[in-house]
Amino acid sequence: MKTFLGLQVLPKARADNDYIESIRKKLARSKWLAVFHGIMTCAFLAMLYSFHRLVFKTQGLLQALGGMSFDGGVQIGITLGFMQGFLLLLTASSMVCAILTVKGNRTERLLVKYHDELNRRLAPSQTDLSPPA
Repeated sequence: MKTFLGLQVLPKARADNDYIESIRKKLARSKWLAVFHGIMTCAFLAMLYSFHRLVFKTQGLLQALGGMSFDGGVQIGITLGFMQGFLLLLTASSMVCAILTVKGNRTERLLVKYHDELNRRLAPSQTDLSPPA
């Protein structure tokens, strides 16, 4: 059962060199992914700052309108607290992803390093190819 409804379920078996090359490309892209997550962290921090400004303006507006029922204030507070918590979660998640993807996954870096070292050791040297005298 390699396909289900015409879609491939299991990935095709690839040669070792093809797999290593795909990981090598992924490691090259990881620096740009770290830049993207860094930009997203800054954007989430800017949204968090603007959210706080909105809360303080809304609080002043509600006080200017007069008394509001207790239930309305609690509902607004719970909703705004949920939104702030979600923004903090997005900020922290993006920051962690940026830090982890700067160099790439350690396991993948070691796999590429050891594969290159193995190929270097197993490759015949130029002196071995010369005919015997």
